[in-house]
Amino acid sequence: MNLRMETHTENEALVVRTIGEISFFNVTDFISLVDNSINVSDCRHIVIDAEELNFIDSAAIGALMSLHRRISGDGGSIRFARPRAAVMQTIYTLKLSGLLRCFGSLEKSLDYSESEEPAAGGAEHDDTQEGQEESAGLEHAGVAHNGNIKLFRDIYKNKDIDQDWAKAK
Repeated sequence: MNLRMETHTENEALVVRTIGEISFFNVTDFISLVDNSINVSDCRHIVIDAEELNFIDSAAIGALMSLHRRISGDGGSIRFARPRAAVMQTIYTLKLSGLLRCFGSLEKSLDYSESEEPAAGGAEHDDTQEGQEESAGLEHAGVAHNGNIKLFRDIYKNKDIDQDWAKAK
């Protein structure tokens, strides 16, 4: 599948709007665009607006890790705004959520400060009405397969992703 990208800068961040897939077949295009944009703009952070990003593969993850190593030395970070369930599952399954932070909105990803720590710990099974509604919303989002419903509930209870986003999907 093709990848379309648009970039702009905001709040010391390079925002990369992605449409399609980042995979072995187009990862060099992604890296070239990001590298050129960072060199021109002097941005410390990369925010990937992933609302229309359907898939990332191991080549994309490798490229993101390389970018992370490069920008983290200057206090930079890579953040995902509005990622779809498949992208989130890849990030969390590979245990990269500490390096590739996910946020429910573009605004939250731009406003996030590395000094802000998310709430500690994870949520236990929640039998309340609210907990059941959260589970239903996540199941609707397609993240309940492979037993990951608790993982994704824990993620947004810990403020990595807001509840409104998770319920809306």
